Amino acid sequence: MDREKIKSTLFVGVLGLLLGIIAKFADGTILGVIGTQLGFWVFISTLIITKSRTSVSAAFHTIVFFMSMLISYYIYSMILFGFFPRYYFFIWMGAAFISPIWGWIVWYSRRGGCLGAVCAFLPISLLIMEGYSIYYTFSIASGFSIFAAIMLFILVSQRN
Repeated sequence: MDREKIKSTLFVGVLGLLLGIIAKFADGTILGVIGTQLGFWVFISTLIITKSRTSVSAAFHTIVFFMSMLISYYIYSMILFGFFPRYYFFIWMGAAFISPIWGWIVWYSRRGGCLGAVCAFLPISLLIMEGYSIYYTFSIASGFSIFAAIMLFILVSQRN
């Protein structure tokens, strides 16, 4: 493994650790409300995926990110509150273990044509579905999801 691969993997791991700590620290705040929504994690993971060099590295970076995020989140929870919710930890770890599939598929959004469009459609449509309620709830979290969908649309279309 060359230095560039090690650096990018360490960056993704440290980003996951930091975001896990911030997510736990921000529980109950506006930032915490955004961070508890699936849209935030879809947005961040899609950015990581599209910056990866290959589909295999995208899959690997995705699992490194989610595993490090979950580990720091639950360790911080254990330190703060003195308990470790094993049930939730194992459920989310199961989700993290299937995240490489997400990484591998979404990486192909970098390609042009129908394949790229379909793969870019996945995270963008998920964000739109999560954020469409902004029109009647005026929720900040829903607004973030719409904003993230627009940003991904711009960023992914620039790469093609």
